[in-house]
Amino acid sequence: MMSFAPIVDNSGDTIALLAFEFDPDGIYNPLFHHTWIGGTGETYGIDRNGVLLTHNKYADQLVEIGLIEESASIHPALMLTMTDPGFNLVEDPSAISKLQANRPLTLMAQAVQQGQDGSNVKGYADYRGVPVIGAWRWDDELQMGIVTEVDVDEAFYLYKSTLRTMPIGVFSLILIIFAAAFWYLRTARKTQQIQQQRDAIFKQTADGIITIDAQGIITIANPAACKIFGYNIDELKGKNVSMLMPETMQAEHDEYLRSSTLYESRVMNQSRELRGLRKDGHHFPLELTVSPMMLEEGKFYVGVLRDVTLRYQHQQDLVTAKNEAEDAKDIAEGANRAKSEFLSKMSHELRTPLNAILGFSQLLSVDNLTEDQADSVNLISISGKHLLNLINDVLDLAQIESGNMMVSLENVNIRDLITEITPVIETQLEDLELSLATNYFTDSTVWVTADYLRLKQVLLNLLSNAVKYNQMLGSIEIEVSKLTDNTARILVKDTGYGIDDRLQTGLFEPFNRLGKDHTEIQGTGIGLVISRELVRLMNGELDVHSEAGVGSTFWIDLPLNEQGESDTITDSEDLLQQHEQLLAEHGEAIKVVYIEDNPANMMLVRQLFIRFPLYQLLEAETAEAGLDIVRQQRPDIVLLDINLPEMNGFEALAVMKEEGLTEKIKVVALSANALVSEVKRGYEAGFDYYLTKPIDFKELLATLHEVSQQKNE
Repeated sequence: MMSFAPIVDNSGDTIALLAFEFDPDGIYNPLFHHTWIGGTGETYGIDRNGVLLTHNKYADQLVEIGLIEESASIHPALMLTMTDPGFNLVEDPSAISKLQANRPLTLMAQAVQQGQDGSNVKGYADYRGVPVIGAWRWDDELQMGIVTEVDVDEAFYLYKSTLRTMPIGVFSLILIIFAAAFWYLRTARKTQQIQQQRDAIFKQTADGIITIDAQGIITIANPAACKIFGYNIDELKGKNVSMLMPETMQAEHDEYLRSSTLYESRVMNQSRELRGLRKDGHHFPLELTVSPMMLEEGKFYVGVLRDVTLRYQHQQDLVTAKNEAEDAKDIAEGANRAKSEFLSKMSHELRTPLNAILGFSQLLSVDNLTEDQADSVNLISISGKHLLNLINDVLDLAQIESGNMMVSLENVNIRDLITEITPVIETQLEDLELSLATNYFTDSTVWVTADYLRLKQVLLNLLSNAVKYNQMLGSIEIEVSKLTDNTARILVKDTGYGIDDRLQTGLFEPFNRLGKDHTEIQGTGIGLVISRELVRLMNGELDVHSEAGVGSTFWIDLPLNEQGESDTITDSEDLLQQHEQLLAEHGEAIKVVYIEDNPANMMLVRQLFIRFPLYQLLEAETAEAGLDIVRQQRPDIVLLDINLPEMNGFEALAVMKEEGLTEKIKVVALSANALVSEVKRGYEAGFDYYLTKPIDFKELLATLHEVSQQKNE
């Protein structure tokens, strides 16, 4: 690099040129290299046309991309003009082929070309097409633009990773780096120009900036700092910075300054929250970060401060909001507990009379009745079961909403399950003269992993809907197939009215009965909601395709399971035969103690046992009386109600366990407490079986037979 100066004679005429040649890598370029900050920051010089005048940090990368050519005679970067390629060439080097010949200068180079000083923290594309932020200054004396740039990703990294750092902090950092870069070039610039530039920079920041010397005297304060403390610059400049602190902090701060080592270890480069003192005497919270700065005149300290009064207020608002949210949460949890308690109580209160209604209708149905009597008993049974289903649906929905619904997964034979529920559906086909067909599109028996009772509930719901919403002389089809090697599909097709596309989105919403205003069909509108959630709990999916006027197809996809056999108690009709076989095998009756305070429930079980003489029923109305019978008679089975007066069922079970009575006695809970949480609590307490009311005689007898067979073994 060469520098020229004219030599003139006494008359002022130029008679020669004095040329000075020097190696830029030895003196000139290092001034810029020392200010390359971070991983991507660089400082460089350009002329008014945007041509690079110094070495470039990315020269090798630019040659590799093809933006500049490698040259043996000159540094490759000196052939670079600061133009915007229009593409990010670092991310997509292949875009070099798309470059236009007459590319515009970068935003920075355009400003330098016009002799403007400035900065940009919003981000603009540099000569590589990479988003950067930067600051620049045109020096008329040197006829050169000085530029500092850093990639946006790096510049804003700290902002993205902490809540305290704001974009203005990054901007302030760039400005400080920019000031440091000019310090290296101070020999070519006047001290007054540096001071003017620094003042211009300070005026642009939203945060307050105050510079003090080693004695704590304020040398510079930007307008933001003046505004924060309520002073003008003349009132601050030349004064001790302790005037901006509460009196309790002034002496401590002066002591820190007298020991610079202590001051720097306690204060430097640490963001601290302090109290500030305004001109009007008010104290306020501020956030302060202090950094040291070495100038020719000596050591200075630059403090960047921010009034955080609003932040404190927001924090207090957050605390208040948090407390209010916790209060609301407590209220909601209390309401949820009250809801659960209400549902539990209502379930118990409704199941108790239903137990008598359904129980005695079951007993009557096995007696010799006239046709009219049989129809009446059947109507009682159907109505009672309908009411029970409504109760169960409401409880199921409540448990689904609270996240307490549970399923018991096991191997389920689809063919056996469909065979069991088909007779139930066939009794509903007569009114509309419907046909029911079942097709198995598989050569082998299909086993799935599911909850037997819950899957039965879902299929009965889908088939009942297919009956209710069908048309006269319509049809219903059940299809079973293997969808994949791991999935089985059960389809329920009907030729009913179908569902309009616009209405299908609300099909699985609670209490949303589509077309309820135009039909007399009864229902709650929650059956499908419960069915879908139950299938999902079984790791499956339930969905629908429907066409208005044509019909609907519901399908259930469940995981295949080809292993083992089902352990489910089947709904068989040969319980009487099993009873007779057990009666023949046992030499004496099996003693069953039933502890129940409700006379109707006791009468119901008593009449059931009359029909099954294998079992000898011993009755007790209270837990205390029942325990006395258990101690004296040593029965085989204890049927125990939960809600008993004085001592409840759980307490009675605990006494039997404590006395060792349950070692050879099976204890069966027979309760109207039917919530999943209540059943779970029963098993956790130690009940061998937990049956809910209304009593299903087949389920009760199957349980008694199972216990009897275990004892016979």
